[in-house]
Amino acid sequence: MLPRFLVHEDVRREDGTSVPLEVGSVQQIDLKLVITQTREQESLVVSLEGSPDGVEWEKRPLFAFPQKFYCGTYTRSIDLSQHPEVRYLRARWTMNSWSRTDARPSFAFYLRAEFAEVAAMAASV
Repeated sequence: MLPRFLVHEDVRREDGTSVPLEVGSVQQIDLKLVITQTREQESLVVSLEGSPDGVEWEKRPLFAFPQKFYCGTYTRSIDLSQHPEVRYLRARWTMNSWSRTDARPSFAFYLRAEFAEVAAMAASV
């Protein structure tokens, strides 16, 4: 399994999307969301979107982590065999704050994907 970062670690203060990541015909992806910094009264939702060409994106996310409030490491395996048209992935994150002191949320996090390279699998056969 080779790791690829969908979202590099950084402090983010607004909603956003990652750059597209080409996954080719990979069917199994292990995701690791790591939140390294947050504040009280804030939430983060990270979802995964798919595309056949890296331009047009599906209207519904392929997967979304449940809403997060705390630092931690959260993992999930995704089976893309139900979505054979997906060749690109990107992450989308939304943040919310209900703090009276600072309305802008602040999260430091990253999202890493691990998947078997098709070429490496073919070479080992």
